[in-house]
Amino acid sequence: TYRLLTAGATGFEIAKSYYLNPNIVTMRHVAVKGFFYSLPLFVASTSCMVFVAFSNAGSPKIALPVVTILALAAFVLWGVNMKHSSIFRRSYALAKEHEAPLLSVVESHAASHRSHLGMFGLDV
Repeated sequence: TYRLLTAGATGFEIAKSYYLNPNIVTMRHVAVKGFFYSLPLFVASTSCMVFVAFSNAGSPKIALPVVTILALAAFVLWGVNMKHSSIFRRSYALAKEHEAPLLSVVESHAASHRSHLGMFGLDV
């Protein structure tokens, strides 16, 4: 981002066009979703690795508290992810619901402003 922003007089516009490109937006969203869905899986698999390591050492009963804590952590992470997704969907729907009236007011002001400028008016 810093390199794109400092790419001369139009650096901000270049960075904006890059990061708002539909392909980049899609890849960014897929990466974030993949991360949030893989984190609970990673914690759960770590608990399995701990259990196997302790079982091979001959003391699987010592691993049970650690496995239990890690399994609970995986469920908590999964629950946080689901709650975060739910809040985002509700907030996004609410923002889209309120966006249409605001945009129509802005467009009506812009249209009336354009009509008052006439043919040679400056729009600065």
